[in-house]
Amino acid sequence: MRQNEILIGAAYYNEYMPYERIKQDFELMRKIGLNVIRVAESTWSTWEPEDGVFDFTKLTDVLELACQYEIKVIIGTPSYAIPGWLAIKHPEIMSVTPDGQLPYGGRQSFDITNSDYRYHVNRVIRKMLMTIKDYPCIIGYQLDNETRSAHAAGPDIQAAFVESLRASYPNINDFNQKFGMDYWSNRVGKWEDFPDVRGTINASLSAAYKRFLRDCITEFLSWQAEIVREYINPGQFITQNFDPSWVGYSFGMQPEVNQRQAGACLDVAGIDIYHPSQDALTGAEIAFGGALARAIKKSNYLVLETQSQGQLEWLPYPGQLRLQAYSHLANGSNSIMYWNWHSIHNSYETYWKGILSHSLEPGETYNQIGEYIDELLPIERHLMNLRKSNMAAILIDNESLTGIEEFKKDNGLDYNEILRRVFDACYNMNLETDFVYKEDDFSKYKLLIVPALYSSDNNTINKIRDYVENGGHLIMTFKSCFADNELKVYPDAAPHNLTDIFGMEYDQFTVPGSASLLFDDGQSFSNEKFIELLRPEHCSVWARYSHPYWSRYAAVTHNKSGKGSASYIGCYCDKNAFSKIIRRVAQIAGIHLPGYQFPIIRRVGTNDFDENIEYLFNYSFENQTIVCNRPCSDLITGASYSEGDGITIPSWNLVILRDE
Repeated sequence: MRQNEILIGAAYYNEYMPYERIKQDFELMRKIGLNVIRVAESTWSTWEPEDGVFDFTKLTDVLELACQYEIKVIIGTPSYAIPGWLAIKHPEIMSVTPDGQLPYGGRQSFDITNSDYRYHVNRVIRKMLMTIKDYPCIIGYQLDNETRSAHAAGPDIQAAFVESLRASYPNINDFNQKFGMDYWSNRVGKWEDFPDVRGTINASLSAAYKRFLRDCITEFLSWQAEIVREYINPGQFITQNFDPSWVGYSFGMQPEVNQRQAGACLDVAGIDIYHPSQDALTGAEIAFGGALARAIKKSNYLVLETQSQGQLEWLPYPGQLRLQAYSHLANGSNSIMYWNWHSIHNSYETYWKGILSHSLEPGETYNQIGEYIDELLPIERHLMNLRKSNMAAILIDNESLTGIEEFKKDNGLDYNEILRRVFDACYNMNLETDFVYKEDDFSKYKLLIVPALYSSDNNTINKIRDYVENGGHLIMTFKSCFADNELKVYPDAAPHNLTDIFGMEYDQFTVPGSASLLFDDGQSFSNEKFIELLRPEHCSVWARYSHPYWSRYAAVTHNKSGKGSASYIGCYCDKNAFSKIIRRVAQIAGIHLPGYQFPIIRRVGTNDFDENIEYLFNYSFENQTIVCNRPCSDLITGASYSEGDGITIPSWNLVILRDE
């Protein structure tokens, strides 16, 4: 979705404030150039303190003053945290999980498919939108918040799951065969006798249930979107703040949501990106989250939440807030929105600090944001709606993530760790990548990287075959094309239906032990957790295992096939080894990579004026200098450069270049 300005703002909670101060807050926002707030998504109990008793005064107070102060507003539907009276009236709403029924108190702790929950969600959304829909400051609506299914496994949702299986497998014998239910006497004789999925030892059934829960989220967001569209005005949009997986910060692909499918009901994708800061700021998590968001609608996106101060270790060094903001824009975002405006004085997120500290007075964070906004405003039209035309893509897959997780106890592998190792290798060498899904068309990319595509049907495999035969260059890693969509392992040599493309096959795998990775040029790298013993037939061997017994097997192979090529990485190797392989294939694919790498990061795109915009970031304490390769100028400073000139980027800083 194209925009006519960059949205910069924060989540704002008048209802959380220790005293009334909306005017003061809006004056402070306008003073530094903030132009948007997100409101309303987390305070259902304020809007409906008793069953059927509604009071939107605190919301309308905000909207009236937002209109006066010309601050745009994104309204969130208040469905992700239910009021206590609802849990008391309908205790069955609370999710029944493998560990028992969840108590009331936290957010997203209920079954989103429950009919009583849906009734009350429908009612509060309609009451709220009927009250506020005509305020001209509202520019869009956010559905729910980082939606989850709460691992629901109560009787009703399990019954719906069984009905979905029954629709896919009308003959129960076909289901038993496909899922291997004879193992340990798990065979189901009648659909009416289907066992509780919480006790299953069958990975296929467990993964199918997790897929069903993802589908429930897709349906839930679509249902909410239909309600909101009854009230939406021309020019307004619908979004959702998807989030990556979490390891103390935004990390990998979200296992609980198929974001590509769930985003179909949206006008614009939104994402929440939180990342390490201080010495650990690399920009990789910002780039990863941006690629996830672009993949949802194949377009620009909105950063709906990111940190200003945030957690204890996230307080940015001077200059890093500015660097982070431009990093979001360089990856295709049309917004920078902080969680949140003010630090909260009570409850769970008291120490997740906002733009204002607990004193609620302007401070260093507030001032730094104002400084970069002053710098940004004169050039924002050159930076918004940035179009990315990347030549490489990484195929990501929820089914494979779940499949590998189901067998983690057997091999210690983690899909997101593998994905991040591949992505980070590309990022560090300045190979910009998109993310694509199985259903996407990836024929336009010169290079397709497929990490750990454990679960794949023949349609997907044939798409990959066609990609190579028609001139694409493929890199596939270990644990790919091993099982079908229901995690049934293929009964032939691996990788299934691709052994001719790769010119090799394997049927054995083990832990690396002392087996290091030895390339054909003599370079050696370490391996972790897992190696496959590849038997080359008609391919080039780029690397073998340095080991007394495993050295006769290949570790990395390359094969010309059709008009393209296919490279296979059979081991969980060091990130630098991944970089070496990717760089080598990129050269074969005709992709030019710059001569510099991290801590200098390059992001490029085309703006609304069809100008080529090139960001160069320095994520380090030391000044960095590169050689200019063409006549260009810096949008920020106005400095001009000729071919051969040195461009120095100070520590934790950037330049934004356009051609002259």
